[in-house]
Amino acid sequence: MEEVYGFLPNKSKRAVVPKQQYETDREEIKDYVIERGTSGKWRYQKWKSGYCELSYIAEHTFSITQPFGNVYRSEKIQVRFPFAMTNRYSGSVSASVTTGWGNIASMTQDAVDIYVYAGGNSGKITNYINLHITGSWK
Repeated sequence: MEEVYGFLPNKSKRAVVPKQQYETDREEIKDYVIERGTSGKWRYQKWKSGYCELSYIAEHTFSITQPFGNVYRSEKIQVRFPFAMTNRYSGSVSASVTTGWGNIASMTQDAVDIYVYAGGNSGKITNYINLHITGSWK
């Protein structure tokens, strides 16, 4: 049986497989990561189909002083994506505030706007913001 030496699109290591199995596996792979990278504080992956996943973590300094019901809220914090998103996108945010949380206010194809909330008027603080965004890049 003839063998093929090479890299399969969804494998990170060199594979040795029978040629017939390689041809079958290659045809069944519908989507796979075509690009991984970093841009500023962002890490991202782009799939062949156009799907993408972005992760962000960075320190931000902001004030939590605006009354919002019985809690306080920060000014709007905008974080720009490393590339334009298309079609639908969704996301989640967390902020390392001791008695608070983060919330996505809005998203465009270029950026996400978030607010950080806390139980009291915290004044100016520096904390980490974590974002996880999914969507399409093409």
